[in-house]
Amino acid sequence: MGRRPISEGHVIYVSTSKVIELTGLSAVVLREWTRRRALIPADIPAAGKGNAAKFSWRTVLIIRIANQLKEEFHLQLQAHAPQFSELREVLSEHSFLALYGTAIVCSPSEPWRLSRADEFGPTCAFLKLPLHDHLEAICGAFGKASPRTRSQQFDLFPATEIRTMRVDFERSGRDVGRRQA
Repeated sequence: MGRRPISEGHVIYVSTSKVIELTGLSAVVLREWTRRRALIPADIPAAGKGNAAKFSWRTVLIIRIANQLKEEFHLQLQAHAPQFSELREVLSEHSFLALYGTAIVCSPSEPWRLSRADEFGPTCAFLKLPLHDHLEAICGAFGKASPRTRSQQFDLFPATEIRTMRVDFERSGRDVGRRQA
């Protein structure tokens, strides 16, 4: 089943074995992309034998996008290494849930950017990669809830005991219902 995600601070990381499962890459290809060619480096590099590299959801998403570009569009990924690093910066400005309904627009003449999935891209030739399927594939591994399973209403306050004035006054022995003379 894989190991549980590791939380360091506010960021959750998964190990190399989980990334292999989420991306469909072999261990050799993942190591090639993340270490040897440093195409998409791991968030926490491996520190020798027995210490696997650690990856955030953003890095896993970028690896999945790179795999899609290579497999479906036959792109040479090394030529786009700067765009992957820029994409990491763009994704760092957005939360996981905010990316639902968005797509990455890959243009040869402009930096890659995020847009709404239903928005038309630039007037030049471009690739548009919707993120929905990628996000659905990785959400469970990082303990994130899919918008399909979440209610549309966010909790404003944690579910805690709420005391009313009546209960507080009854506990203090004062009569709430009568006027004091």
